Amino acid sequence: GAMAALSWSPQGRLLAVASRGCVQVGDLEERKSAGTFEHGAPSVALAWSPRGDVLACGTMTKALWMLRVDLGESVWLPGFEAPPRVLSFSPDGGLLAASGSNDVVLCPLVADYGPEPILLRFHASLVTSVVFAPGTTPRLASAARDGTVAVFSPEDLPRPSSVFQLGEAAAAMAWDSTGRQLAMAASKLVNRASLAVRESAPRTA
Repeated sequence: GAMAALSWSPQGRLLAVASRGCVQVGDLEERKSAGTFEHGAPSVALAWSPRGDVLACGTMTKALWMLRVDLGESVWLPGFEAPPRVLSFSPDGGLLAASGSNDVVLCPLVADYGPEPILLRFHASLVTSVVFAPGTTPRLASAARDGTVAVFSPEDLPRPSSVFQLGEAAAAMAWDSTGRQLAMAASKLVNRASLAVRESAPRTA
């Protein structure tokens, strides 16, 4: 089937290709296939975990397909309102943020893929980006089409700890290496927010 998504492994050796009904993994150093994994649903998004052992695949069935590449084992995480097209792993690989609607679903990935997912319900329009900050604290930034950017911290879940309103939808977001500064690009402007000090009230970036 037609290819829908690509994702490099963190080490840059493996390339995963998602298409209709399966994910193919190629070992580009050895120039050979590392496996074809069938899941039977049209794919819309793909992401590797930081350790390179888990592949997350968003599907048109409004579910995530999680594959342990090293073991060849997989599990389904259903219940999304729309196909999860936006995916981001936390730096330690313990959390996966996914969205295909106005909400963000935070999936803990521990043991047998963890307890029940946490629903982060804040945005009033489609979420277009989710990005975890580097470091040991899994701080998450999410951006929506209406220009809102929300930052979620573990101690404040499920509510955001900081909210920013941009003039337009954020085309891209990037954290600095400390996880304390967030850059947000909207139209011809780059907005920078410092999150070294906790904030409780929304403000304009």
